[in-house]
Amino acid sequence: MSNKNKIQGKYRKIMREKETEEDKKSYQIGTILAISILVLFIILDVYSDGL
Repeated sequence: MSNKNKIQGKYRKIMREKETEEDKKSYQIGTILAISILVLFIILDVYSDGL
């Protein structure tokens, strides 16, 4: 295995780790958005029933 291949292998591994981290982040943001929208709808529903 040449030096160039070692460097490329390390680079690929780092990129793969970064991709999984970014996937987790976007998933967390999506979950937070979904929960906040749900809560908003529940509050609006209760509020409109109260009027």
